Formats: sequence, C-alpha cells, structure tokens
Amino acid sequence: MDGSEELLLIRRTETGETDGTIVRFRWRVYGLAIITLLNAMNFTQQYLIIVTIFGMANEMKFGDTECRVINETAARDYIGDLNMTGEKLCAEAGRCSENSTLFLPDVCGIQYTGQGTLYDVLAGPIYLIIQGVAAVPLVGLIQSFSLRPPFAIGIITVLWTLCTLITGFVKDYWAVALLRFLYGIFSGPFLPLALGYLTHIFQTEVHTLAFGIGQYGNIAGYGISYLFILVSDSIGWRWCYISCGSAGLILAVASCFMVNPTGPHHQDKKNTLMPSWKEHRASLRQIIWSLMLCIILAQTARIAGMYVVSFNLTVYLAEYFPEFNVIVIGLVTIVIGFPGCIFGGWVCDRLRKVSGIHGRLSLALLLMVLALVFGVLIFQTSLTSLVVLYGLMLFVSDWVYVIILSVISDLTPLECKIVVFAINYFFNHSVAGAINLLVTPLASATSFRSAITLLTGTLFGACFILLLLSFGCMYIKKIKSGQEANQNIGKGGGADVTEKTPLKYSYNGEDKATL
Repeated sequence: MDGSEELLLIRRTETGETDGTIVRFRWRVYGLAIITLLNAMNFTQQYLIIVTIFGMANEMKFGDTECRVINETAARDYIGDLNMTGEKLCAEAGRCSENSTLFLPDVCGIQYTGQGTLYDVLAGPIYLIIQGVAAVPLVGLIQSFSLRPPFAIGIITVLWTLCTLITGFVKDYWAVALLRFLYGIFSGPFLPLALGYLTHIFQTEVHTLAFGIGQYGNIAGYGISYLFILVSDSIGWRWCYISCGSAGLILAVASCFMVNPTGPHHQDKKNTLMPSWKEHRASLRQIIWSLMLCIILAQTARIAGMYVVSFNLTVYLAEYFPEFNVIVIGLVTIVIGFPGCIFGGWVCDRLRKVSGIHGRLSLALLLMVLALVFGVLIFQTSLTSLVVLYGLMLFVSDWVYVIILSVISDLTPLECKIVVFAINYFFNHSVAGAINLLVTPLASATSFRSAITLLTGTLFGACFILLLLSFGCMYIKKIKSGQEANQNIGKGGGADVTEKTPLKYSYNGEDKATL
C-alpha cells in the first residue's frame, strides 16, 4: 500500500443509505503520527511537575520542609569517627533551629521536600479535575461552531502549550497554580477530539490498534518527563517548561495540516465530523448506559490507581531510595509501554472478530488481577523488585486501557463518539484526579508507603469489581433482547428483529462499518 491509495469508509445510516469518507493512506499515517506526538507532548508537560517540584519548591518556598545536609564536606568533618550519617545527624531535633544549642548552620539547613498538600494540589485537582469538567462543554462549544477537527486541535494545543511555556518565567507558587488551572481548561477537549478524529479516519477493524498507538504517546510522554531531570539538574527547572512549550507550539502548527475527512453529499447535506444536536440525541439514546457507566467507572478506578503511582513514585524513591537514579523509571516506561499499548491493541482487534465484547472484557478482568497484585507489591519490596514490578504493572495496565477504550468506542454510535469520549474523559480526570488528595491525610495517619499501597490496591480492586458488574449488565440486556425478539415474532414484527445495535454487533463479532 503506497501513499496514493485511498480508504473509503462506508457507514450505513438510519435510513439504510450509506455515506462515504475518503482518506488517503498517507494522511491517515500523518494524522496518527501527529496525534501520537501531541499525546506525548501533552503528558510530558503534565508530568514535568514530578521532576521539577524539588527545584521549584526550594526556589518558591512552598510545601513541607526537612532539616537536611547542605554541606557534605562539613558534615564528614563534624561526624569524624562517629557511627552515623549526615542525614541522621541533621534529623536530630534542633539542628536547623537558630534557638537551639544543637544548631549547625554550616552543616544542616532547611530544604523543601516537594511533598505536602500544596504539591498534591498542583499534581492533581487544580488541573486534572478542571480537565474533566471543561472537556464536555468545550467539546460542545467546538461542535456548535462546526470547527474543523484539525484546526480545533491546533488552537487548543497552542493555548495549553502557552501555559506550559509561561510557567518557565513565573516566580510565585500561585502563578504556577493559575497556569496549571488554565492548562487543565485548554487541554480538556484535546483527547476526546483526538480519539474522535482517529475513529473517523480509520476503519473499525483497526480502531484498537490506532488507539493503542495513540495511547503509547501518553505513556512515552510520562517516561520522557523523567529524562528532563537531566535538564533540570544541568541548567535549571525553568528550561524544562520553556523547551517543552516551544516544541508544543511547533506540533500545534503541524496539527493544522491534518486531513479533514468529509464525505459525499447525503440527503442534500454534506457529511462532516460535527453532527447536529438532533443526531446526537438520537445516537445517545441507542447506548446501553448501565453497561457504559460500569465500563467508564472501571476505567476511572484504574486511572486513579495509576495517578497515585505516577505522581508519588519519584517522591517515594527520593524518600526510601535516595541514591536511585529515577531516569531509569522513565526508560522502563518508554520501553515497556510500547508492547502494552500496541501489541495489546493488535490482540484486541483480533478478539473483536472472534468473541466481541465478552472476550475483551474477560481478558481485561484477568489483566486487572495481575495489576492488583503488582500494584500492592510494588511499594513493599526491594529496589530491584520495585523496578521489575513497575514495568509489569505498566504493561498490563496499559493493555487494560486500550481494551476498555475499544469497548467504549464499539458501544457508541459514530455520530456521538466525541461526546461519549468527553464524558469518559470527565470521569477519568475529574473523579480520578481528586484521589491524589487522599495521599497526605492517609500518610499522616499511617505512613507514606502504606498510604500509596492502600490506595493503589483499593482502586485496582474497584476496577476489577466494576468490570465484573459489566458482565451482569450484558447478561440482563441479552435476556431483555431475547424477550423483545420473541414478542416481535409473536406480533409478526420479524422485520424489526434484524436491527443491529452496537452491542449486538459486538456480540456477533461484526462491525457497523464495512469496507
């Protein structure tokens, strides 16, 4: 297949007619590449906070503090032959207090740890909750103006990238908080628009693979953020935001050149990616919401657990394994995320043909059992085991993500996919993003290690239970569908029995879209 070939996507409408969308192969590849790179840039900018928080906190003076060694040479001279370390010396009461007789100003000093409620706010609620809340109304606003999806993606990318760029120049905690807040607003509609765009330029048979490749951009972005430790340590934390913001502006311009798929005229109306509100309502009524909500909430619980791990892993390593180079975590993330997303997407596309939703959700259940075990053990083991378990947990968790995303897509009619993705995004960020606020109070009641272990295990367990409930919803729907079919046959309404809903298509391993 060369770049001159075209893909004709034919989708059957409610009236039985078809419409087509012509997308050249090279433009599909370009669109997927840009979306993947934008995902990587988005997540890199989101997670820069975890590697810049130490320098930022000490410069802007916010968060929790500790008495730590500030002069290693002076500490060694003071300790002499005593059987203790500099950390233990400065941990003694009064070493950093000017009013104490034990005060050692040349050896110990107050340093900001990057922990505490102010960090928890920056890491989660002030932008994650806002992202989810802003996603639905902003997506609706964009659709009401009938903006071309590539142009809309380009505009919002410029806005959230500027928030990152300006962060490199501010000098106050609350200015950083305001920019994180604005970042959450402007980046909110990005992922729903990106996913909706991919579903329009790729046929159903490869949707999960396309989602997996796009999701790898998110995982790679998280891993890349760890590499910015090198930038922060060498030229300062501010350059992390300046360089990321500048690169994001370049990608924003590139996104405007993505193809805008439009099809032939249908009933005197041009087919676009922005259907009317009437079409939205008709499509939303086709969705089995009991099943959809179970699946969305399961995804929300899984993502909340991953937020607890991702936003607290560097702080945990700094506290329990201070000599460990966290760049290793970034490299593990980049390498392990690839098979989890892309191989997982390919397998799910094969399962769609064989066993539909049942097969994919059964696989997700099995994988969540493994994720639960890995998530509980990861903070209770040695350093080597932690790195191995983190890689395994990341692999299975990313696989579950693309499985659930593909199921949500299959249960949703084409006309309202962007809206449903926005609703899913709201739960995944606004609800899941608030969970990180529980870390500090739980750590105060128990310990930091116990708090993140308890939260991770509970959230992964909740995901498993919600996936089980989704099977119950499917079973009930199947019984009701059978009863309705029998009633229609008894009334001579056999013609209506052949109507296919998204759920029935998934049961049969068929697709609404045909080539």
